[in-house]
Amino acid sequence: MFEDSYFITMAKMKTHSLTKISCALKNQYGCLMEKRKIKFHRFLDDAIMDANLAMRPDFCLVDGIVGLGTARGPVWGIPINARSIVAGSDPVAVDCVCAKIMGLIPSS
Repeated sequence: MFEDSYFITMAKMKTHSLTKISCALKNQYGCLMEKRKIKFHRFLDDAIMDANLAMRPDFCLVDGIVGLGTARGPVWGIPINARSIVAGSDPVAVDCVCAKIMGLIPSS
């Protein structure tokens, strides 16, 4: 990395059929160089964790102005007017807030 670099991740607030939500933490999964990321789906939660350990963001923004609901995400789902933007320096805390906004229990 560059000496004075600052990594900002900006995600969309969505549900996800495999991980329940797709927000700040899952956004780093998209940074993986592998084109066929589907091969990581068997251990997706571990891949997301590893991606965040390797590329921990300094600041996270999650756009929930219009989010995507139902468990069919991240591609298919129902648009939900959550009217929210969640921001913070801790991606786990940001995702916990997002989960609560989506009516989910973060610890589950």
